[in-house]
Amino acid sequence: MPLPIALIPFHQVNSTTGAAIPLTSSMGERIIFNSSFGDPNPGNFRLEYTGLGGTFNTRSGPANLTLAAGLASGNRDFYISTTWRGQFVVSVQLLVRDLLTMAVATGPIGAGGAMAPLNFNWTFTYRASIPTKMAQVETEGERTLGSVYSYNMSGPKGTEWYGGQTVLERFLEPTCNIELSDLKPAYKTANGITTKSDIVRHFWPGPTNNGTFTIDENNQFFDVHGGGMPPYATFAPALLIQKPEIHLDKIQIYETQSRVMLGKYTIRRISKRSTGTLHVKKFKI
Repeated sequence: MPLPIALIPFHQVNSTTGAAIPLTSSMGERIIFNSSFGDPNPGNFRLEYTGLGGTFNTRSGPANLTLAAGLASGNRDFYISTTWRGQFVVSVQLLVRDLLTMAVATGPIGAGGAMAPLNFNWTFTYRASIPTKMAQVETEGERTLGSVYSYNMSGPKGTEWYGGQTVLERFLEPTCNIELSDLKPAYKTANGITTKSDIVRHFWPGPTNNGTFTIDENNQFFDVHGGGMPPYATFAPALLIQKPEIHLDKIQIYETQSRVMLGKYTIRRISKRSTGTLHVKKFKI
């Protein structure tokens, strides 16, 4: 029987045991789940989420979410109840259903790869204290695209322990350093480009995916910014005059509570003409 071979959840699982790590969140918070597994026959399985103390998709959505056959969930929003103060259970269970037997599928779990049911349960604890500051460890200068960024968390009392607390990200509309006047008229006409927004949609058509991060036992969480920038050769045929580099800027906002900002950064992806290399800069606003 085919078996799922890998779990890649947005939320932490213990790397040794494979168990879901408890999370700490606030009332009304939006938590993003994204889980994927691997198997030669993904259509033989489906993912099932069961929520308590919250709803999926919208604040008035269902408590449970059964996906179509397959092993990749994509981003799935879970909204914690706006009345929650820790007085009732809030949790999300994920299981992988084997559609051939309708039993919970089994697969290798944890560092040792021991076979176990693919059934994960994230429990939420109400935030007693909330981090109010974040500090980026790495430089705000240029780095190779795909670099990892780490953040130290602190609060009103200085450094407290915030392990297990969730941090949500969201993005504002992206912008770039290509203007309408930079493009060849024939190229604009052929591709229906009449506004600056059209330029962004033309060269960067993919969606922006948001995520939820979890602060670890060292009061840190990590983010990585890769992809999303073509090589310079993609832009060259469209330009009247060649630029030294092409920029795509996205403003990223981190939140620890619904719409309460923890940090705001510009992520600048860079495509260089001279070297053909791709870079990233991330700096606080």
